[in-house]
Amino acid sequence: MAAASWAIKVSVVGEQKMHCRGCERTIEFALARLPGVHKVKADQKSQTVEIVSAPGEIDLTEIRRELEWIGYRVEVI
Repeated sequence: MAAASWAIKVSVVGEQKMHCRGCERTIEFALARLPGVHKVKADQKSQTVEIVSAPGEIDLTEIRRELEWIGYRVEVI
């Protein structure tokens, strides 16, 4: 039986936006390195990032801290 997944979706806000595939890859790489993250999908067109993990393996504080470190502010949507 497969383990349940938990997903969180955030929107990039503020002055720094994703503007190319390189921005998407930077975000995906940074978040994929966090313990407990199974999948990350960044989308420059919608300015959203979806992060998938098992329930309780990662929290929003860690996600925000990592994204702020690389220059992005986010809000949960």
